Amino acid sequence: INADYLNQFIEIGLDRLSVGLEHGNFTFRKNVLKRNPSNDLLLSHLKIIANSGVSFSVNNIIGFPTETRENIFETIEFNRLIQGFDAVTLSIFTPYHGTELRDLAIKKGYYDSKSLTTHTTSSSLLKMPHLTSNQIDGIFRTFLMYVRFEKELWPEIERAEAFTSDGNKMWKQLFELYQDRI
Repeated sequence: INADYLNQFIEIGLDRLSVGLEHGNFTFRKNVLKRNPSNDLLLSHLKIIANSGVSFSVNNIIGFPTETRENIFETIEFNRLIQGFDAVTLSIFTPYHGTELRDLAIKKGYYDSKSLTTHTTSSSLLKMPHLTSNQIDGIFRTFLMYVRFEKELWPEIERAEAFTSDGNKMWKQLFELYQDRI
């Protein structure tokens, strides 16, 4: 992306972009997702979009094979650096047939090779010992709070990840705060 190229699209009617960040850790993105732009380059391109006045969303995925909670928080932290977006979207990794990442999930023993899927955002189908489907679901429901709220609220957000009466109560309180702020 450069300003001149973007302006040409604006002149012919571009009014919105959807940017597939997918993951905030450069090494993970390069080695696992095969996407090579550095975080600095991505931030500079996103700044060009923000300065153009074009509305844009940032798309993320969590629950990749071999991904850790720490990796997901690198994605959260990267999203916190981005300025000017009007939406953040989040999906849970889907092991689509014919993809390298599905093959990796099978090789690691996280997914049954006989299974097929068509879902895109429901619970993770991977059985990873280091990051369970329930943990992924908890981060999924609180991801935007981590991105948008000040870090002082992170302990409460972490409580809201749990699908317990306390976690659900905390999530509801934080969701109301989120609604008040948007």
